[in-house]
This record gives sequence, structure tokens and C-alpha cells, in this order.
Amino acid sequence: MADAPKFENSPGINVRPRRHGWVAYWQARADIVKRGFKPPLVPLWRGIDPSPIDRDMISQQCELLQAEMLTWSRTREDVVFQVPTAFNGTVADLVFCYKYDKDSPFHKLRYHSRENYGHFLKRIEADHGGEKIAELKARDMLRWHEAWIANGHIPMAHGLVRMFRGLLSFGMTILDDDDCARLSGILGKMREALGASRENISAAFALSSSSTSGTTNSFRVQRSTSFFCAR
Repeated sequence: MADAPKFENSPGINVRPRRHGWVAYWQARADIVKRGFKPPLVPLWRGIDPSPIDRDMISQQCELLQAEMLTWSRTREDVVFQVPTAFNGTVADLVFCYKYDKDSPFHKLRYHSRENYGHFLKRIEADHGGEKIAELKARDMLRWHEAWIANGHIPMAHGLVRMFRGLLSFGMTILDDDDCARLSGILGKMREALGASRENISAAFALSSSSTSGTTNSFRVQRSTSFFCAR
């Protein structure tokens, strides 16, 4: 078999022999994987002799994956988990706990997913952070949705509703809060009224992603992300 192909400007690249050629994949640093980064491996190419287009694509993918891994690592190092001595019952405090509680599913998200979720969290906190969850009822949820859906922002409105439902699920389970459980049950019965379908949530997620990143790379490895905050 010929020598393994070489790839320039491709951080994290690994090339291994296969029966009928070679396989190239990006590999995350072992110490960062040990701390929870995923995925540890991403297959990029398989064949005998990569074309110039293959080499360019692999180089771009490696640089993107490497940057995402290093950013994730720095972000994790900067996070100081802190939880209020007692959940005070406001929407803003629920957002805070979701972002910083050590048991929150928020910390299991990939870096770019956390950025997109953060966009929804900031909007919810800005619009309704001072409101008490114990005082919120079905009519309030309808008013929230009407305001968010104004000017044709239908996918974004549905995404915000789904994000808030995820916050309530976190509050109900991890924070063991009765008011979150009550309001979560109400929202669960309002799916049709609020129109939070998976298609609309996916559109909202894409809209949030484009607004935060401002660009899309055609060579980016695509990985599906379900818009769920807690299960």
C-alpha cells in the first residue's frame, strides 16, 4: 500500500489504513474528551488519494472542529457553578439556575448549541424575568405567545415557548419546585393553542443560529440537535 496521504493545516487529523485505502478522521484531545467534550471522533474522508477539493474540505472541517473544541474547553474552565441558597421563584432566577446549576442539562450541550439556547434564554429573561412563576396562568402564556408571534415571528415564538417549557421541566425535576410543575402541566395541555411543533422549533433553532453566528459553512459536519432542555 502507498504511503498514507498527508493533510496540511488540518489540526487533529488522523489517518489510518483500511483494506482498500485510507480513512481520515478528526480526533479531539484526550484531556478535553475526558472532561466531557463530544464527539471524540469525526470521520471526514475515505479513499486512496484525496483530491485537492477533498484536502480543502478536510482542512476546513478540522479547523472548525478544533476551534469548537478549544472554545468549549475555555468556556468550561471559565464556568463557576453557583446556585442561589434558595430558588426565589422568578423567571430570571429559573434561567440563572438552569445556566449554572451543576446538574443542569445545559452543561451537556455542545458549545454552539449552548450559544443558541442562550439566545432564547436572554429573550425570555428580558421579557419576563421579574414575573413570579407561582402567579403565571394559562392566559399569561397566551399573552406571551401573542407578543412573541407579533410581526410574523412565528418560528421564534414557538422556539421561545419550547425553551420556557424546558426551563419549567428543569425547575420541576432538578429544583423540585411545585410551581414549575404546575405551570409545566398547563403548558403541556396548551401545545395546540401555542402551536409548538417540531418543525417550528427546528426553524426557530436555525433562525437563532444564523442570528448569532451570522454565517453558514457548507463544509461543516452536520449533526442534528433536538430542541429539548430536559427529559
